[in-house]
Amino acid sequence: FYIISTTCLLSSHTLAQGDRQPVIDMHMHSQTEIWADQRLCFPQPCESLPSMVTDSANLRPAALAAMDEYNVVLAVVSGEIDTVLEWTYESRESFVTGILMDRPDTISYADLKELFESGRVQVLGELTLQYEAIPIDDPSVDSMLSLAHELDVPVHVHVAGLGGSADFPVHLGNPLRLAKV
Repeated sequence: FYIISTTCLLSSHTLAQGDRQPVIDMHMHSQTEIWADQRLCFPQPCESLPSMVTDSANLRPAALAAMDEYNVVLAVVSGEIDTVLEWTYESRESFVTGILMDRPDTISYADLKELFESGRVQVLGELTLQYEAIPIDDPSVDSMLSLAHELDVPVHVHVAGLGGSADFPVHLGNPLRLAKV
């Protein structure tokens, strides 16, 4: 049972003398459309666009090109299950597949178990429960965490992040809550 709670992407440009060490991206999202609010950048105001991709059809090819440019040899990719499987179908060796869940009832226990046992999904998460005001240590999450433990499936938990509104109480994303699970 593993918990992935950090994001780390090292740029090959930061390595001495141009060494191209392999990189593992622990936090990628598969998507088939672009929403205006996803084009965020920090600090505000944006000095430049955070992404040059403006057409949904170009998201996957752009992600694969960036992986190649920065020598990302493996990426943990999560999203809606159909999108994840679509994104990873032709490039299975480049991805570890996860299922994005903002609620414990996003998928049934039986369906989640079948996805893990079939190998189609290899990571529980990214879990973004705090966006729905559900902390990781809420009893409603226990059955999926127990399943991940039973099947030795890593868990990818979104911690902290953007927030601070009534819809996203920041304290629910506190990484210290992971100690309770």
